[in-house]
Amino acid sequence: MNQILKYGRITISILIIGIFVSYGIFVNNFDMFGEPEKEILNTKYDNLGVRQATTFEYGGNAVTNAAILVSIDLGCSDNPDDSKKKIVFSAENKGGTALQTEWKSFETLKIIFSDRLEPVSQIDLY
Repeated sequence: MNQILKYGRITISILIIGIFVSYGIFVNNFDMFGEPEKEILNTKYDNLGVRQATTFEYGGNAVTNAAILVSIDLGCSDNPDDSKKKIVFSAENKGGTALQTEWKSFETLKIIFSDRLEPVSQIDLY
């Protein structure tokens, strides 16, 4: 009877230690509220090289949806990740990244997107 009790305690102790180790690994590797990944899809310049339109794709996480953003910047900087950009179009990404930008004139940016994207905001700047 003592052997059964002894092996039972050892088994339960190993299971409890295994549960704590598994929980610790899970908590350290789970990134629920981390910043979503950001990827630059393309950058287009107008005819005069004065304005720049950049298309970004943000990945989602536990609290945000995946999104595609189009931003413009006065001046063509070497840093397309500049925080001074004005976001003119954003859409929730439902699995398709078919989005094209084209400068029609100095003040007109044409954005063509697929039906898989659901626009959240479109802004007229001027």
